[in-house]
Amino acid sequence: MATPLINSATYAYRISTLLKKLIPIVFIGLMLNVFFSFVWHDADLLAVTVNFSTPYFVVAVLLVILPWFANAMRLYIWTRFFGLKLSFTETFSIVVMGEFGAAITPSAVGSGPVKIGLLIHKKLSTGAALSIATLTTLEDLAFFVPAIPLALTLAAAWDMPFMRIFYDNLQANLSGVGIGVVSLITIILLLHKFWPKNNKGKEDSTSGSPSFWERRIAHGKKILNEFIIALAMIQQRGKARFFATTLLSGIQWICRYSIITAIAASLGIHAHPILFFVLQWIIFTITVFIPTPGAMGGAEASFYLIFSPFLPSQSLGLITAGWRLLSFYLFLACGAAIYGALRLVQAAKRKSIAAAELVLAE
Repeated sequence: MATPLINSATYAYRISTLLKKLIPIVFIGLMLNVFFSFVWHDADLLAVTVNFSTPYFVVAVLLVILPWFANAMRLYIWTRFFGLKLSFTETFSIVVMGEFGAAITPSAVGSGPVKIGLLIHKKLSTGAALSIATLTTLEDLAFFVPAIPLALTLAAAWDMPFMRIFYDNLQANLSGVGIGVVSLITIILLLHKFWPKNNKGKEDSTSGSPSFWERRIAHGKKILNEFIIALAMIQQRGKARFFATTLLSGIQWICRYSIITAIAASLGIHAHPILFFVLQWIIFTITVFIPTPGAMGGAEASFYLIFSPFLPSQSLGLITAGWRLLSFYLFLACGAAIYGALRLVQAAKRKSIAAAELVLAE
């Protein structure tokens, strides 16, 4: 039996090691965000912080923290379902590494590839890891499909100007994505058909050993079969879990999209929670098409333009920087800090158990 060309577990381990080294880059971005907030908007700072409310700011920080636990619990539920008995700390670490991966890659990439690689590294089958990544998307869709129309209706926002602009931009971007996907599939098919048969390929065929493409096809079929089996398991006995993880998805996104409401309230600015939730969703959708790592620059510009009709002009720049600070940089910093705290608690428990065993042994 031919061995896979790439050792998935080793590759995943290298990804996690690389991400740990790239964590300082995110913190550099955090410091730059704070610096530019004060340099560019120092004239507005005093005016908008006179009515600053500490309780609302604490709420904003809590809204940053809660999504980590909801997301990690979603992964914890599904890994247990597939028989991979990871601790909550381990699932939390996978979620953290996935988010850092998303932060240093274009938003369209997301956290999925890193999460899949790390799950394979934890000895989960490739098909099951792919199914978990697919489930994450389906859970989000199951929440957003009813939530967004309901929010638009409650906020009476269907006919607002920003929605018409959003429809036009989304249509244009989706057309481009569709063309890109079709082009990629065409290139792959052409490479498969016209790939030059080198001497090594001929030697493989004459010796009876499988060629490169035969190994790739066999490996792909194996992954597809694992994926189908995993989905069948979910369909048979995973419906209750899917309902629970969809609720957790709702909690996760409601918290993240409510950060701006808490920021505005902390500055004494009248907020529209449901409308702001919709506006955040629009920004999130737009950032998927922004090619910079973590949608850097594009996310801030989108926020500034979309929220400008709803926030005071004299404080809009500062709120934009504060929103990015909390929802992106502080979000990642909190995840890393919580993970470190969980590891310390886990280490302390191991030491206490070892001490108790030593006493019993004596």
